[in-house]
Amino acid sequence: MVDFTCADSLSGVASCPTSRVIGGDGTNQSVTSDPATDHAGNSAHGRTVGGINIDGQAPQTKANNLCTATNGYCTGSTATVTLRATDLGPAGVKEVHYSVNGGTGQVAAGASIDVDVPLSGSGNATVDYYALDRAGNQEPNNTIGLNYDNIAPTVTHTLTPTLNAAGWNASDVTVHFSARDDDTGSGVDPSSITSDVLVGDETSGQVVDGQAKDTAGNVGTDSVTAKLDKTQPAISGAIVSGAAGSNGWHTGPVTVHFTCSDALSAVVVCPDDVTLTGNGATSP
Repeated sequence: MVDFTCADSLSGVASCPTSRVIGGDGTNQSVTSDPATDHAGNSAHGRTVGGINIDGQAPQTKANNLCTATNGYCTGSTATVTLRATDLGPAGVKEVHYSVNGGTGQVAAGASIDVDVPLSGSGNATVDYYALDRAGNQEPNNTIGLNYDNIAPTVTHTLTPTLNAAGWNASDVTVHFSARDDDTGSGVDPSSITSDVLVGDETSGQVVDGQAKDTAGNVGTDSVTAKLDKTQPAISGAIVSGAAGSNGWHTGPVTVHFTCSDALSAVVVCPDDVTLTGNGATSP
């Protein structure tokens, strides 16, 4: 609105132009008043006021997340958020204000800024922002959120049946893998978990590897060594002492020594020597 004032040193002002309103945005606009009169009947031409600049609209900022993302989750050590402001009026953008994760506010001169956002572990990051134009118009505060996940799932295993105290199985063993993601992560993709593995052939150590992915693409791994021995140990006995008679008989006490062997898990217990002292056709 442009107001006009009038003065007359003799007869006094009879009429003075009313205020004029300029409603539209624009630069270097002008307005001309109606004439003014005094009580003597003199009339003054209307006065033109120029150089009027009007901008009644706040700027608008667009935010674009440029991180490497899988299923909506950023990965990597940093993400870049581009802030690009456009003024809807003629004044032009003066500066962009922003903060990362609720931190100290920053000011970038001009209409654009690339904001680096640290991505440590997993969670959600935020960038708050707004733009200010040269006329002083300020847009409302805006926020862009980034989900991120740099932590692979934890993969574990179970064996059925469980291993004995020496770490062996005596029958077919099934290796089962399971996975869990951290609480702020993207979650495990169930289809990515390694299927059960059956170990049925005897082995002194078969490594079974498993893995799982989360929905952000991080891969967790696990491995277990399965040892399987389904063959009973071999045992044999031989007479190591005793007075030999004739026709396969002994005439005094006989000591029998046992020998044991196992090709895989090795012998844990082998019988002690046995001494036979009684008469008779006895076998150990």
